[in-house]
Amino acid sequence: AFLFMEFGSIIIVVFGHLGATIASFLAARGYATGGAVSAFVLDHSTGVAAGFGFYEDHVEARESGQAIGEVQRSGTETERLLEHWIDEQPPGKPFFAFLHLYEPHAPYAPPEPFASRYAGRPYDGEIAAADAAVGSLIAFLKAKDLYEKSLIVFLSDHGEGLGEHGEDEHGIFLYREAIRVPLLVKLPGSRGGGRREPRAASLVDVFPTIAGMTGGSVPPADPPVSDGSTARRSTRAFILAGATWPPWRTAATTTSTGPGPSSTTGPGTRRKRPTWRGTCRRRSARCGSRSPR
Repeated sequence: AFLFMEFGSIIIVVFGHLGATIASFLAARGYATGGAVSAFVLDHSTGVAAGFGFYEDHVEARESGQAIGEVQRSGTETERLLEHWIDEQPPGKPFFAFLHLYEPHAPYAPPEPFASRYAGRPYDGEIAAADAAVGSLIAFLKAKDLYEKSLIVFLSDHGEGLGEHGEDEHGIFLYREAIRVPLLVKLPGSRGGGRREPRAASLVDVFPTIAGMTGGSVPPADPPVSDGSTARRSTRAFILAGATWPPWRTAATTTSTGPGPSSTTGPGTRRKRPTWRGTCRRRSARCGSRSPR
């Protein structure tokens, strides 16, 4: 089984080459595919549900005129929906499950007991709420004797500015607090558990790595990264045996598509080397040409 858990909205990982998705790739290999999302931005109308046999996205606005980016439901509710789908799968049937959590995401309003426990720190409270939802799924998998035999990937698509470099949330600047994200991989049998890898990986590595873990061919990058090269690579050999990763043929690339209407900052691209130091190319003096952040 594959369990794929993610904080925040996700686009780059789910969409693969030539219209293929992780879900459609695994469905073609005989996997049942199910997903449950916590925000309207991942509604099936965006195309992100391609390849899923089950996709739970019934997220409704709580009030009239609510901004699309704020239309969400609790991760706990979403996690329960995915649990129900997993529980319905026939014994022995391989499955791919995608859990999307929108916490922590503005507006920060954690539920109890986290609102009281993290009074004055609502962002931390939402992190704790998301952690509790993940913990519930892990406990469910263990109770169903699925945890040890599963490959579990946990990641986030972006961080949050929280006031650093003048950005409260995300989406404009490409500093470390926004683009360096967690990536945790739990292997079947918990092989290599506790190993921490200092070398850099990219979210675009996830698709070919999963493809390699199932014995499939590694999808090439399409479209290519901004410099026209192909940056995707499978990290299967490394996560299975600690082998040396293939060398980078290019830097990891992160792109900001543009600011909000109240900002004067233009779009830009940031490339990150394995040392996590790199250049920040933007049309703004606020982001230097050589920035360690």
